[in-house]
Amino acid sequence: MSNDPHQQQAEVALKRERGTEDEFVGRSGLAARLGVTERTVDRMVQRGELPQPCLSPGGRPRWLWSHVVAFLKRRHVTQDAVTERVRATTARPDCG
Repeated sequence: MSNDPHQQQAEVALKRERGTEDEFVGRSGLAARLGVTERTVDRMVQRGELPQPCLSPGGRPRWLWSHVVAFLKRRHVTQDAVTERVRATTARPDCG
Protein backbone atom coordinates (compact mmCIF):
# COMPACT_ATOMS: atom_id res chain seq x y z
CA MET A 1 0.00 0.00 0.00
CA SER A 2 1.01 3.54 -0.69
CA ASN A 3 1.91 6.13 1.98
CA ASP A 4 -0.40 8.67 0.33
CA PRO A 5 -3.74 8.65 2.23
CA HIS A 6 -5.74 9.33 -0.94
CA GLN A 7 -3.99 6.49 -2.75
CA GLN A 8 -4.62 4.19 0.24
CA GLN A 9 -8.31 5.10 0.21
CA ALA A 10 -8.50 4.40 -3.54
CA GLU A 11 -6.77 1.03 -3.09
CA VAL A 12 -9.17 0.04 -0.30
CA ALA A 13 -12.17 1.09 -2.39
CA LEU A 14 -10.89 -0.87 -5.40
CA LYS A 15 -10.28 -3.95 -3.27
CA ARG A 16 -13.77 -3.66 -1.79
CA GLU A 17 -15.29 -3.27 -5.25
CA ARG A 18 -13.43 -6.26 -6.67
CA GLY A 19 -13.84 -8.25 -3.51
CA THR A 20 -11.54 -10.94 -2.28
CA GLU A 21 -12.17 -14.60 -2.72
CA ASP A 22 -12.21 -15.18 1.05
CA GLU A 23 -14.69 -12.39 1.70
CA PHE A 24 -18.12 -13.10 3.16
CA VAL A 25 -20.96 -11.24 1.47
CA GLY A 26 -24.53 -10.78 2.61
CA ARG A 27 -27.66 -11.01 0.51
CA SER A 28 -27.43 -7.41 -0.72
CA GLY A 29 -23.72 -7.72 -1.55
CA LEU A 30 -24.28 -10.96 -3.43
CA ALA A 31 -27.22 -9.46 -5.31
CA ALA A 32 -25.10 -6.44 -6.30
CA ARG A 33 -22.23 -8.62 -7.55
CA LEU A 34 -24.60 -10.76 -9.61
CA GLY A 35 -26.64 -7.81 -10.87
CA VAL A 36 -29.93 -9.10 -9.48
CA THR A 37 -32.27 -8.22 -6.61
CA GLU A 38 -32.09 -9.70 -3.12
CA ARG A 39 -35.37 -11.53 -3.74
CA THR A 40 -33.87 -13.07 -6.87
CA VAL A 41 -30.91 -14.28 -4.79
CA ASP A 42 -33.40 -16.03 -2.48
CA ARG A 43 -35.19 -17.64 -5.45
CA MET A 44 -31.90 -18.73 -7.01
CA VAL A 45 -30.87 -20.40 -3.73
CA GLN A 46 -34.27 -22.15 -3.55
CA ARG A 47 -33.85 -23.42 -7.14
CA GLY A 48 -30.31 -24.63 -6.44
CA GLU A 49 -28.74 -22.06 -8.77
CA LEU A 50 -26.69 -20.60 -5.91
CA PRO A 51 -25.19 -22.36 -2.88
CA GLN A 52 -26.92 -22.34 0.48
CA PRO A 53 -25.64 -19.55 2.72
CA CYS A 54 -23.87 -19.88 6.05
CA LEU A 55 -25.45 -18.03 8.94
CA SER A 56 -23.60 -15.30 10.77
CA PRO A 57 -23.59 -15.37 14.59
CA GLY A 58 -26.53 -12.95 14.35
CA GLY A 59 -28.43 -15.35 12.11
CA ARG A 60 -28.01 -13.44 8.84
CA PRO A 61 -27.22 -15.31 5.63
CA ARG A 62 -23.65 -14.98 4.39
CA TRP A 63 -21.87 -16.48 1.41
CA LEU A 64 -18.14 -16.95 1.04
CA TRP A 65 -17.49 -15.32 -2.33
CA SER A 66 -14.99 -18.02 -3.37
CA HIS A 67 -17.68 -20.68 -2.74
CA VAL A 68 -20.16 -18.81 -4.93
CA VAL A 69 -17.60 -18.48 -7.74
CA ALA A 70 -16.63 -22.17 -7.49
CA PHE A 71 -20.30 -23.23 -7.39
CA LEU A 72 -21.10 -21.23 -10.51
CA LYS A 73 -17.98 -22.52 -12.31
CA ARG A 74 -18.95 -26.10 -11.49
CA ARG A 75 -22.34 -25.41 -13.01
CA HIS A 76 -20.63 -23.81 -16.04
CA VAL A 77 -22.54 -20.62 -15.50
CA THR A 78 -21.07 -17.18 -16.03
CA GLN A 79 -22.40 -14.06 -14.36
CA ASP A 80 -23.90 -12.93 -17.67
CA ALA A 81 -25.64 -16.27 -18.13
CA VAL A 82 -27.02 -16.13 -14.59
CA THR A 83 -28.33 -12.62 -15.15
CA GLU A 84 -29.83 -13.58 -18.51
CA ARG A 85 -31.52 -16.65 -17.06
CA VAL A 86 -32.94 -14.64 -14.17
CA ARG A 87 -34.33 -12.07 -16.58
CA ALA A 88 -35.87 -14.80 -18.71
CA THR A 89 -37.47 -16.60 -15.77
CA THR A 90 -38.78 -13.44 -14.12
CA ALA A 91 -40.02 -11.72 -17.29
CA ARG A 92 -43.67 -10.76 -17.09
CA PRO A 93 -45.97 -11.27 -20.04
CA ASP A 94 -47.11 -8.19 -21.86
CA CYS A 95 -50.63 -7.51 -20.67
CA GLY A 96 -51.14 -4.61 -23.09
